[in-house]
Amino acid sequence: MGYYHRWVVFAMLACLTACTNQATAAIPTATPITVATSTPVVSPTPPKTANGWYLAVGLHFQIAYPPSWRSASTENSEGFTYTLTGPDSSQILSVAEQAQAAGETNYCNPAFTSVTLAGLPMRYATEGDTHDIRTWIFENAQSTLFSLSIPDLLADATVLAEDNQVLSTFQVDNATPLSC
Repeated sequence: MGYYHRWVVFAMLACLTACTNQATAAIPTATPITVATSTPVVSPTPPKTANGWYLAVGLHFQIAYPPSWRSASTENSEGFTYTLTGPDSSQILSVAEQAQAAGETNYCNPAFTSVTLAGLPMRYATEGDTHDIRTWIFENAQSTLFSLSIPDLLADATVLAEDNQVLSTFQVDNATPLSC
């Protein structure tokens, strides 16, 4: 390589170095931040019944559901809601549990029909635009209100039978009903 070529290569390297330093200086660098990471909490497997069904356990109730169903729970200012979803995603059973203040009850509402579900005296009504949501409420003597709802009145007989089987497993820790 001749003198001229060495000089061109040297000039290119010098320019490249200078350009790189200028470009790097013009780009602001981010200060690394420390992000707290949490270890995901794995939900324990729900307890099983003798027939292999799972139990959704609330503060004051439990209900069994088949292994092909999923469960989820949420807490809000009024209490807890447990959602059980069947393999047919239209099977969504909602069980709400909340403490009631004295005099704030729907349990004694005459608009609801008195029925027995899972051995408990409940109030029953259909709701929704097409009255396809079955809803039961039970309030115990401790003023804990339980509400069970499932939009299945338009479902086929097989789905209704499975839903009724799940509903029949509902139990509360204090089955003494509120006096109306």
